[in-house]
Amino acid sequence: MQKSNILLNQKPISKGEVFMKDVKPNRVLVAGGSGFIGQFLTKALLERSFRVRVFDVKAGGLNEIKNANLELFIGDMLDDRAVNEAMEEIEVVYHLALADSFEDFESLLTNLKGTCNLLEAALYNNVKHFLFASSRVVYWAEESTIGGRWYPLTKLATEKLCMKCYHEYGLPVTALRLGAVYFDVGWFCESIASKALRGEKIVVKENEWCDYIHVDDVVNAFLTATLNEKTYGKVFDITNPNTTITELELAEIIIKALKSKSKIEVAKEKPHKKAEKLLKF
Repeated sequence: MQKSNILLNQKPISKGEVFMKDVKPNRVLVAGGSGFIGQFLTKALLERSFRVRVFDVKAGGLNEIKNANLELFIGDMLDDRAVNEAMEEIEVVYHLALADSFEDFESLLTNLKGTCNLLEAALYNNVKHFLFASSRVVYWAEESTIGGRWYPLTKLATEKLCMKCYHEYGLPVTALRLGAVYFDVGWFCESIASKALRGEKIVVKENEWCDYIHVDDVVNAFLTATLNEKTYGKVFDITNPNTTITELELAEIIIKALKSKSKIEVAKEKPHKKAEKLLKF
């Protein structure tokens, strides 16, 4: 694999202005709009003169935005009355709302119930397009604990629920499986960089890798997909191939950049022996 320039090339890869394929909707709903991606998406929509209603349990940093086109609706997606009220006069929904924790089974139930409420309200209000922020961790839903114990299964189950509404009820749905979304590289480099600065040994897992994507690219992906009939009922991987990198490569880049004396230890991946041990296969 060719070395990635992820530490040097932090800018998004998308180029040019993004336009909707069809007529711009009158009002859009960003569920989970006060979250990390949600705030960037909300600001991008406002910059394009959209009328944006944010539905979330808290306003977060959006309280500081002074824009007549922004409406903050504080509520919980588990509250079907609040969801129905927030969905009134909405034409496009961006579903980025999530439970706070994914360490227990309750998080899965919370997200499924909340998503059910959003989907039902979208159907009732004849929403033109429902876009769901899925994740590429669904490919490793059975063994991955990235994001929390129940996060991958939650994303997969919620994605399937959205697609069910498309196939059975005709709601135009699109799911975007996002890579690891970042704004700056600090959050995923910090643990390795801190050890490198101290000259400590850095342990990485064999064949462990991740595909990162800048949050601006994610926003552009949502905008590009909006009201594009070719995206209805489909699932898309949203990643940047230029920033796919292994833990080993990342550690090597950081050590070189910091001129560190740290040594790298590769933790070997253990082969699966269950079939051989239990089934003599």
